[in-house]
Amino acid sequence: MLPDWFKTSFLELGEDLYEANANKRGLIIYFGRHDCPYCKAQLETNWGQPDIITYTRAHFDVVAIDVLGNRQLTDFGGNTQTEKAFATRHEANFTPSLFFYDRRGKLALKISGYRPPYQFRAALEYVADLHHDKEEFHHYMARAEAAYSYGQDSLNEHPDFRPPSRLARRHTGKN
Repeated sequence: MLPDWFKTSFLELGEDLYEANANKRGLIIYFGRHDCPYCKAQLETNWGQPDIITYTRAHFDVVAIDVLGNRQLTDFGGNTQTEKAFATRHEANFTPSLFFYDRRGKLALKISGYRPPYQFRAALEYVADLHHDKEEFHHYMARAEAAYSYGQDSLNEHPDFRPPSRLARRHTGKN
């Protein structure tokens, strides 16, 4: 079941982008299937978190495309085709797939498959904050991964935090 806050679209993608440009940073096309467990995880786990919903709604309109669907859509170039043909033509080979379009209609990011919430949040910020104009997503994610994992696996190494060299005390026989 798609969230009720997804854009109600006539599948005129050029018009959807135009409307998103009025007060958003872009448009997300969500390619999914109703029987896909990873789509369910995307919708419930990622778009089920209040902070991710709020951020997505503030910066993007989201249009859902059924990769096996037969509804007619008009793409950004004015070509009419079924959802399935559009998904095939754009190589949305995995579900879910998310295509992020910036305000200029440029494909800013394509994510194939499910990503955990912190990676998905980073993808939203990558496009909304225009990082796609400055660096590739894998570089951006490497920095995000480093920040996310900082201090989670082990103690931080630093010369000022050396363990004491002499923990054993000499026993003097007196209590």
